[in-house]
Amino acid sequence: MNLIYFTCFFWVLPLQIACCQLVETLQIGNLQGDSSYYDIFEIHKGEFWIGGKSGILKKYTETNGLRDVCYPNLGRSILRINKLGDKILIASDQGTLYVSEMGEWTTQQFLKHSKSCFYDLMVVDSLTAFICGGRSKIAIGKRVVPHGFILKTQDGGNTWNPVFRSFSKMVWRLKYDTMSQEILALTYSPLGSQVYSGGNRGDAWKKAPWKDRNLYHDLDISSNRELILVGGRSGNLRNQAGHLRKCSIQNENSNPTMNFECLPGGLIWDYTSGEKWELASSGSGNLWYREKNKGSNWDLIKMTTPLNLYEVIFYDENAVLVIGSKKSIFKVTLPMIPNSSLNSVELQISGQTH
Repeated sequence: MNLIYFTCFFWVLPLQIACCQLVETLQIGNLQGDSSYYDIFEIHKGEFWIGGKSGILKKYTETNGLRDVCYPNLGRSILRINKLGDKILIASDQGTLYVSEMGEWTTQQFLKHSKSCFYDLMVVDSLTAFICGGRSKIAIGKRVVPHGFILKTQDGGNTWNPVFRSFSKMVWRLKYDTMSQEILALTYSPLGSQVYSGGNRGDAWKKAPWKDRNLYHDLDISSNRELILVGGRSGNLRNQAGHLRKCSIQNENSNPTMNFECLPGGLIWDYTSGEKWELASSGSGNLWYREKNKGSNWDLIKMTTPLNLYEVIFYDENAVLVIGSKKSIFKVTLPMIPNSSLNSVELQISGQTH
């Protein structure tokens, strides 16, 4: 196999610890072994569902706070929540998909994936959606053959058919490129991360030119057509710095140039952006943010407890909900004007390329 090497720009980033935000703790566990929340999704305007380990499922509204969601819980970790038309889909461990339609719950069991987790669930339109994943032990850091896969439905979730398989790669994330109508899939193997593109809305797959030896966990497409990958080095995810790479998605040459940024505090678990802000959540209770498309420095909001912050979602233009380990849920209001007068902390980036 021929490896594709990136030409990277390594920067010394002035990082700032921001002040004047409001961090409201909505929930945090008391025990070291408390379960984690893995995903959060806005089901209706102002109503957010939160899923996690062992089938925890909550909903949050400003009026009623945090409440349990009653559903046929089989005790399997919830990794992704989404809506397909009028249906609520919940992707879980051991090949389990929970479906709620008009308040009625059904459970779909995928016997061929009984040893696998459904790690991501991406919706294209009211009838078309994709599920990806791999062996359950991969998701909890065990070393096994991944047997990664992607499933597709075109009839609103009634039937699902395989469109991609790889015994050596775990499929972490999916993203729909509305302009090219391709599905982008972020995969990982012991050799590193590889992005695949699925033409014809996920029916014809090929390797994309974006590859790296590091572990990337999330991907996004920016409004100015940049592919964004976030993650870090495999191994000790807590102590190593998180990585964020950006590359023009229209760059189809075999040696793409990717801008590289490094943020301390462990692997970056999630990246999101809104009209005004872009954010990245990582380990050590670190939430990074900056003004969108301004090329400005990253500011840091640090939670008082060193947690893995797994997902971030916008609550409104200037506020986000953040979830993570130890049953943690925070509501963070970002400052109206980014901090520009704080003392900078310089982070030296090693000059290694892969």
